[in-house]
Amino acid sequence: MSQSVVSPGGQDQSPPGIQGYLLLICFVASLGGVLFGYDTAVISGTFTLVESFFDLSKIEVGWFASSALVGAILGAAMAGGWSDKSGRKPVLLVSAFLFFLSALLCALPISFTFLIGARFIGGIGVGIASVLSPLYISEIAPPNIRGRLVAFYQLSIVIGILLAYFFNSVLLNYSSTHPDGLNNFTFLHD
Repeated sequence: MSQSVVSPGGQDQSPPGIQGYLLLICFVASLGGVLFGYDTAVISGTFTLVESFFDLSKIEVGWFASSALVGAILGAAMAGGWSDKSGRKPVLLVSAFLFFLSALLCALPISFTFLIGARFIGGIGVGIASVLSPLYISEIAPPNIRGRLVAFYQLSIVIGILLAYFFNSVLLNYSSTHPDGLNNFTFLHD
């Protein structure tokens, strides 16, 4: 990886291409924050449907909501040590895979227990990303803009939450104005 060159006054003196590349890497790492925020908030739009589909009690709905957070505790607890041994990028890639796997499994739940497991897997990805994304950004960012780039990760979390509520609103509006709800999408038919 290329290193930026910093003058004694704190100004980045690396070639413009390298700084642009580092900014791109930091932006991509910040997508972990978008996924973190999105995954945390999107669940609120699914409570009614999941509760009626699986005929859940209020306690089971609570487990449905919190299972990702339980996974996040595990992911956050193991992220630091694991990334010290294996490197930041490989562990961030595992986090991205866990996000993908969780989304796929949540879309095709065969039982409520299966759905809880899928959310738990996603939570592990959330925990890993919440620890490693800002750490990775702070390690590769030029010192003169490091604070702004790490702060951008925090902003990315809020953007993810906003996107989740926006898409929940769109889907709720669609399902309430169309009698067949989401069954109208052609890819859901046999």
